Amino acid sequence: MIDVDGPGGRRCLVFSLPESFYLRNRFISSLPSANVFVAWNRSRLFHRFKDLKRRYAVYILAAQVGNRWGPPADRVEVEIVRRCGRFYDQVNLEGACKYLEDALVHARIVVDDSPEHMTRVVRQEKAPKGERGVVVTVTEMLTEVGGQ
Repeated sequence: MIDVDGPGGRRCLVFSLPESFYLRNRFISSLPSANVFVAWNRSRLFHRFKDLKRRYAVYILAAQVGNRWGPPADRVEVEIVRRCGRFYDQVNLEGACKYLEDALVHARIVVDDSPEHMTRVVRQEKAPKGERGVVVTVTEMLTEVGGQ
């Protein structure tokens, strides 16, 4: 869902990912741990990275139905909330968000995923079995006149 009249007139995109989804003949977590990415690399399962980014792009585009985001934002704040039964350690949680950020760039929500263009807030919270998943909120940050 896109709220064009977000706080201060900024664009705001909110979408959610299920707890897991089907990807290449198996179920995987919607926000796999960075350890999973290392295992895919070692096993030369590079196609799974592309499949994961494509799946994220589908959810991002579905959130824009009826109201497109428009041109990519120069600066955004991305809040990623993982609602789960077991917590990842902080390093795995940060690494798990990499391909989701790449999908936001690929879907033309933000210009680049570098720290100059994207401020990221990642957290996780306990949730009962039926309410698990990932909630992503992207809020456009207004750049001041004069580029400061």
